[in-house]
Amino acid sequence: MLVLIPMKKDMRIKVNPSTKAPRLEIFPGVTGKFLPSSDKVMLVLVEIPSQLVVPPHKHPNEQLGMCLAGKAEFRSGNTVSIVEAGTGYLVPPNVEHSVKVVSDETGVFLDVFTPPREDYLRRLAEED
Repeated sequence: MLVLIPMKKDMRIKVNPSTKAPRLEIFPGVTGKFLPSSDKVMLVLVEIPSQLVVPPHKHPNEQLGMCLAGKAEFRSGNTVSIVEAGTGYLVPPNVEHSVKVVSDETGVFLDVFTPPREDYLRRLAEED
């Protein structure tokens, strides 16, 4: 179950190891592990197999992230950027983009969405 943490001053820290995080196939072959999120920010650990392409898509959410493992091509329009372990990225709202992992290893990305993605929240609720 996804843990949404309301923002209150008297809150205690909550943790959810990635091994216990709810998982969804967010694109064919692409897995998202949903880490603790709040009503303002969603944290997703994304795993993309080698040579797999996440098709062009866009969303109204701002997306920030960091590549934790592997190497990928991020495409937006005619721009191609190489992202590898330790590289951060920003995808502005409503900007069409795609990703292809070009390394022999699975690409692992920590994505942060603000506000949280409603489409993912609906799918997670359906899984419960």
